[in-house]
Parts: sequence; C-alpha cells; structure tokens
Amino acid sequence: MEKVEKFIAKEKGHKRLICEELRRLILENIPNVKEEIKWNCPFYSYKGILCFINPRKDCVDLGFYQGHLLSNENGILDTDGKTVRHIKYVTIDDIDEYKLLEVINEAVLINEELQKKQKNNDQTQ
Repeated sequence: MEKVEKFIAKEKGHKRLICEELRRLILENIPNVKEEIKWNCPFYSYKGILCFINPRKDCVDLGFYQGHLLSNENGILDTDGKTVRHIKYVTIDDIDEYKLLEVINEAVLINEELQKKQKNNDQTQ
C-alpha cells in the first residue's frame, strides 16, 4: 500500500485528487482486493487482475483488465481496445460514483466467474 500512496503523491493537482478518489472507491468497495504497483501503475487484483489506475498527460484512466466482458450498460467505458476498457477522468467531478461502482461490481463478478471456470477446467483435466 505504501508504494501506491507514494506513486499517487507524485501526481500533481487534479490528477492526484482523481487517483486518490478512485483508489478510495476501489479499496472500500472490493473486499480482499490486493493493491500493488505493476507496469508503473497501481493495479488492483481480486481473483485475478481487476483494474488499474493510469495517470496520463491530460487525464487519469481507470482500466478494467477484462473490460471486453463488461456490459457497459451505462456507457461510461471507452470501447476501443481489444480486451481492456477504460474510463477517462479529466476532473474529480467526472467521477460518477454510482455508475463507477456498477462497473466495479460487474468486474468483480466476472473475475469470480472466470476463476470458477478455471477451477472447473483444472479439475476435469
């Protein structure tokens, strides 16, 4: 956790506020989530890699590792990648907590299902 705190502390102004808020929402809403720095970004794992926070030049991306499996019912995911889907935040006010938590909860369910399938495959082999 200390490494992620230091990583976020290096960000300036609104990007740091966005990173702090995203981190708070993830940590408070995903039981037993694992937080670590991978590929120079904070990554969050729950039954596999779940999401990551990626501060960019003009925004902060919240990326979902299995994003292609998310329904994107509320339309907040950027759908131009092969598997990863992103939500781009330019200001702290861009964070719609209700919509974000819907996506986070769906991502958690997907990772749980993927892990169950993997265990079933391992047992049948």
